[in-house]
Amino acid sequence: MQASSSSLERKRPRLDFQQDALVNHPTLYFDDGNVILRCQKTLFRVHRSIVSKHSPVLRELVSVERARETMRGHALVVLDDDREDMEALLQTIYDGMRVDFPSITAINFPLVSSLLRMSAKYRVPRLHDDLVARLRTAWPPTLPEHLAQWARAQAELLKPGREDLIVHPAAVIALLRASACADTALLAALFYDLSRRVWQLGPPFTGHHLGPLAHADVERLVFGVARLRAEQAAVAAVRPATPHPACATAVGALWDGPGRALVNAANQMAQPVEDLDVFRLAAAAYLRQHGCAACSEAVGRYLGELQQKMWDGMPAAFGLV
Repeated sequence: MQASSSSLERKRPRLDFQQDALVNHPTLYFDDGNVILRCQKTLFRVHRSIVSKHSPVLRELVSVERARETMRGHALVVLDDDREDMEALLQTIYDGMRVDFPSITAINFPLVSSLLRMSAKYRVPRLHDDLVARLRTAWPPTLPEHLAQWARAQAELLKPGREDLIVHPAAVIALLRASACADTALLAALFYDLSRRVWQLGPPFTGHHLGPLAHADVERLVFGVARLRAEQAAVAAVRPATPHPACATAVGALWDGPGRALVNAANQMAQPVEDLDVFRLAAAAYLRQHGCAACSEAVGRYLGELQQKMWDGMPAAFGLV
């Protein structure tokens, strides 16, 4: 059955409207481009050689053999990405893979999130590795780096007019999961940071919420906190041996005083690595005054080893290995 001429006429304006609704991207529609990428209603006219150079996925999509649809005399590739995500990726590619921000904050995190997801999806390793490296700077995976950053953060808290622009670690964990990034050391540092913060499981969905996390990661967090609390309490339960028995009284005073405070802190949402570092430094100073240098060094080394063991055990504590 053939369609009537009136029905065809009714359809034509709709098709014309759909074509008119498409818009060229204001900066990423190059006159000399030879392939068009369509994301929703936005058209990107780019250079096949440039996008192919950085992404094997795009190389395949824009290849002459693969891109069989055409528009305006050029190959057309229709993508299911958001306009903003593709804009961020293409802009970074055309900028020489340069990401212009010194640190990750709440202001630039949406861009970081977009770029990390897109670099994983389109396999842009240089960009992906750069962004993960920046996350590892924000959440250091080694104990010395973590303690140094913690000291800097404590100093920042004392500055007048300071604004809290820190990205909540739950959002970063969710981003790494969505990007299929299995950096265990980075995830462990993020889970530990999350364990030190005040967070909520239910509504209202404001502030530091765990909503971005998958149920499995919420369970990892809860069990990890319990394991760290138990490990922190165990530190105060065993007094270390000292090279000189005469210093045993001073060691006992330490474990009955600041050591007992560690147990009390373990019953709260504490920061065991940092608490142990404070205890380690205080114990060394106390024993230098009330004991001897050898025992001060031995106890400091003992607590440092416990601290390192606790840090190295973070992946296991949070069920990441």
